[in-house]
Amino acid sequence: MLFEYYQKRSSEIVSEAIDGEAVVIDLNNGAYYSLEGAGLYVWEALVAGYSVSDITQKLEATFAESSANIGPKVEAMVTSLLESELLVGRDSASVTEPSSTTIPLPENLNSFEIQCYSDMKDLLMLDPIHEVDEQGWPQKADHADKV
Repeated sequence: MLFEYYQKRSSEIVSEAIDGEAVVIDLNNGAYYSLEGAGLYVWEALVAGYSVSDITQKLEATFAESSANIGPKVEAMVTSLLESELLVGRDSASVTEPSSTTIPLPENLNSFEIQCYSDMKDLLMLDPIHEVDEQGWPQKADHADKV
C-alpha cells in the first residue's frame, strides 16, 4: 500500500448504506458500485477516516480464526477501489480524527469484492444535476440550453 489513509476521490463520489449494502455512485461517469458484507465495512471505515491498518486489526480481532487472510483481502479491496477511481490516498499530515460514527462490524467475512454496474449510466448522466453551474440545482448552467 502506498498510503495508510484514503478518502473519496471527489464530491462527485456519493454513497449510501442501505440494508447492509453500500451503493456508491460516480456522478462523473454514471457508474455505480455495490459493496456488501466486509466490503461495506471497509468502505465506510475508509471514508470515515480510519487507516488500513486500523481496519485490518479490527477485523482480525473480530474474526481471529481467519486473521491470516484478512490483510491481503483488505489490501486487494483498497486496490480495487483505487482502480475504480473511487478513492485517493492521503498523506498522514492531512489526517484528522475519524468521524465519531459507529461503523457496524460485518457478521462474517463474505464479500470483500466491489461490483460495478454501468447499465444505468445513460440515465444517471441525464440527471439535471450535471447541467448546473456553481449556484446548484435547479438553476441551469448557461451552456445547458445550447445543446
